Amino acid sequence: YERKNFSSQRSFLQVVNDRLKIKEEKKEIFEKKEESNNDILPKKLELFDISKIEPAQEEAISHYGEPMMVIAGPGTGKTYTLVNRIAYLINNGIANPKNILAVTFTNKAAEEMISRINALVKDFNNFSNITITTFHGFAYSLLKEFKNLLIITPEEKDELIRSIGIKYFKKIDSFMVKRIDDALNKLKRNLISYEDNRFKDLLKNFDQEFINSFIPFYPEYQDRLRELGLFDFDDLIIEVIKKMEDDQRWLKDLRTRYTFISVDEFQDINLAQYKMVNLLAPTGENLFVIGDPLQSIYGFRGGSPEFFERFKRDYPGAKVIKFTRSYRSNETILRVSEDIISKGKDGIKPGLISGIKGERLIKIIRFPNEKEEANFIAKTIEEYVGGINLFSIDKGNFFYENENQSWDFSDFAIFYRIHQLGDAVENALFRYGIPYQRLASSSDDIKPFFSVIFGWLRLLIVEPSQIYFFDFLKKKTKMLGGKMPNDPLSFINFLKNKKVSEQIEALIDNLDLKIPDKKIKELLNISSPFEMDTASFLIFMANRDETDKYEARAKKVTLSTLHSAKGLEFSMVFIIGLENGLIPYLPDKGRFFDIEEERRLLYVGITRAKRVVILTHVKERFYFGKKHLFLPSPFLKDIKDYRIKHIQYSTKKKKQESQLKFF
Repeated sequence: YERKNFSSQRSFLQVVNDRLKIKEEKKEIFEKKEESNNDILPKKLELFDISKIEPAQEEAISHYGEPMMVIAGPGTGKTYTLVNRIAYLINNGIANPKNILAVTFTNKAAEEMISRINALVKDFNNFSNITITTFHGFAYSLLKEFKNLLIITPEEKDELIRSIGIKYFKKIDSFMVKRIDDALNKLKRNLISYEDNRFKDLLKNFDQEFINSFIPFYPEYQDRLRELGLFDFDDLIIEVIKKMEDDQRWLKDLRTRYTFISVDEFQDINLAQYKMVNLLAPTGENLFVIGDPLQSIYGFRGGSPEFFERFKRDYPGAKVIKFTRSYRSNETILRVSEDIISKGKDGIKPGLISGIKGERLIKIIRFPNEKEEANFIAKTIEEYVGGINLFSIDKGNFFYENENQSWDFSDFAIFYRIHQLGDAVENALFRYGIPYQRLASSSDDIKPFFSVIFGWLRLLIVEPSQIYFFDFLKKKTKMLGGKMPNDPLSFINFLKNKKVSEQIEALIDNLDLKIPDKKIKELLNISSPFEMDTASFLIFMANRDETDKYEARAKKVTLSTLHSAKGLEFSMVFIIGLENGLIPYLPDKGRFFDIEEERRLLYVGITRAKRVVILTHVKERFYFGKKHLFLPSPFLKDIKDYRIKHIQYSTKKKKQESQLKFF
């Protein structure tokens, strides 16, 4: 009563009474809905105010019935809309929570949705019945109704590729293993089996010698997986689709079970995932998808902006709306990002507006080398957080409206195209004593230890895999300085009746793995909610990616690849390595290159910034063990010149002011 600041005890009791009435009304609604075979109900209640948001958002949040596709550009409130719509459906008695399915692509995105919807739904018991998960997590939850299955670990997959590939490929080094893995993923995400006539067409970007070797490799690889009782990660969705197509009774039950389906980040969907959604919602009733085709940056996973057009064809009655108000970036940043993306082959302009003022120029800085580039970034961050605004020295008064605003380390992010480019910046931040978090590194030395732990956990469940991979696991354990139990089989049986977190602790202790305490604590915290469900924990971990490492509340600078930056936002963003060959990235011979996706990737990076974006490039960079000379990225020419302040960074030290004059 005191905490809520009610004017009187009577008004407080009135609110309690009203809430009890609401609960009874909602109970009656759900009971009626059960009796009417989940028919749509008219709106009964409105428990939160949606009158203060943009009309397009209000329309999306309150929509149900016909299929809807929302085009939501960067900073337009995509997640806000999605979670509020689900809460609106529940709080107004339109949907029974157990009939709601919301799918996304990463564990972190699913966790964020769960947290935000939980805060909006008035009855926790209702919230607990919603299905919010990743595509692969959802597929696994369906398949485990019929059989126990597990995913092959990345290291085991590499080992299996090597052991089979040596018979068909002339050279089976790490580069070739990666190429084979890429080909496997591409085919499976496009639902192409080795018996499909489109097999060769989809691999047209690979050389003929590779294709000839891959043709006999693929079926043997799949046969070996089946013998071991294991699945590729992408096999999960393929298996669900097969089951849906073969068992119409089960499919009908799923369609009855999930009558309200939402898909987040629709631009990232691949053919297999799209097919699964289409099978669940063939008519599109209460199907809601939201995303942005201009932020489609996961072509290597099968994602494509083409699915937006396909959605319109498959659901001709769909309602399509577009958000144009950005709540994140100032107008200068929006215009610069629009300059770049609109020069793509389709010439599409996002048309976003924010009304947020900012300096009319952005800075593009050229450095002699990556060391100077990294030192500049570290020093700039240090000065800002220390309260000295370097840019205020500029006559242009870079932050004319916010000169005195305090800055925190968490306000800054550095993005790059490939992991290696982050190394120099990380070293500079370390030297300057600046706290940082790196979402992934080019040499994450903790991954092999986790791989060993997961390999041992997997032995608790799938018996056939023990035969083939046990020797491999023993070798990996010893390579990492660990020791084998005296009686491995007895040790495995000892672990079986323990909680997942207890299994992990026992493995670390008994194998004598030297893992930092912080990483152990992190792993135990993640595993704790899974209780005794080792299989679900392994699926969850298989679905983890770089973004899962991001700590939003940490007072640290963030280093990330551009791919992992999507979904994040920062006050100041540095995008480094804007050189031809890096952005756009020109991969090694034999690997596919998509200039349009590279353009979209830069667009995503720039639109992570709220107030400031600084683009940098160097003349000379130490790259993959050699020094290379670079020209600026051709994308920089697409930015209108009157929006840019070009700076040629100098290392001359004749005067203290010689560097400061540039900014």
